[in-house]
This record gives sequence, C-alpha cells and structure tokens, in this order.
Amino acid sequence: MRALTEERGHLLTELADARIDPLSGLAVRRAFTRNATELLRATGHRYCLLLLDLDEFKPVNDQFGHAAGDAVLTEVGARITRWLGPTETAARSGGDEFVVMAAQDARLLARIRALREAIAEPVAYQDLHLTVGVTVGSAEVTDGLSKALGEADQAMYKAKGSGRRGRSAITPGHA
Repeated sequence: MRALTEERGHLLTELADARIDPLSGLAVRRAFTRNATELLRATGHRYCLLLLDLDEFKPVNDQFGHAAGDAVLTEVGARITRWLGPTETAARSGGDEFVVMAAQDARLLARIRALREAIAEPVAYQDLHLTVGVTVGSAEVTDGLSKALGEADQAMYKAKGSGRRGRSAITPGHA
C-alpha cells in the first residue's frame, strides 16, 4: 500500500511539472488554455490576448550559449509573472514565444509598454548583461481563444514584417 501511495505522489508531481515550463516558471500552452478558459468563464472581464516574441534571442544563444539563453528565458518569465494581474494568466508557448491573457481596460496600452520596457532591461548572466527586445501582437478575445490567438499571431508577424521590432501591433479596438 505504501508503494502505491509513493507512486501516486510521484505521478502527481510529474503531472504538476508537465503543466509548468521549467525555465520560465510559466504555464505550458495546454495549461494556459485551461487557465484562460476558466478565467473567461469565471470573471466576466474583457480580455486581450498578447503574443510576445523575443527579438535578438537567437544571437544571445549563438554568441553566449544555451545557458545564457536559458537565463534570459528564466528572467523574462519572472518579469511577465510580476506584470500579471490577479485575473490574468501567461505561458511560454515554445522557444522564445510567450502568450498572455490580459484584462482589457483603459490601462492596458500603458501596461503593455511597461512590459516591453521590462523585458528590454538587461539580464545579468555571469559577467554579462544580455538584452533582448520583444514584439507584441494582440487581439481582443471575443469569439474564443483560438480565433484571438490567430488574430494576435497575424498582428505580431505584421509588426515584425514592417520592421517595428520591439513594438506592439495593436489593432484599433483591441486593447
């Protein structure tokens, strides 16, 4: 019986670990979807979905190694976590991309600017100060997460394609 209890505890720990990205400390995408869906049902707030793609992340990895890149991802995750409000959620969706569901209110544009600035602050790693930027695409969540994700993705790539690195692509009425 004790062996079964220990095995159950081990499996529960593995399951919890599978929901959290080990580098950023944020949810993984599947857990984000579940968390975001629960927030949409429970809060009644209007939300904006933000896609964040780090700029100049590949050169950090290439020049200083993956441990330096991991340090950047860890710190970016911490900065996003500090930025989140109590009814908001975020995830590392893969590589150097993050997704955030933010409460949409009159302060959101200023908050997004503050988040961009926070992410652009240098990250201390060994004797280095590593910097990355971020491009943000956004979409209001009106017809479900999938549609908003697609719209935010289009906005982000539009911003990257127009050379507006480190800027936000916010569609009028969508933040």
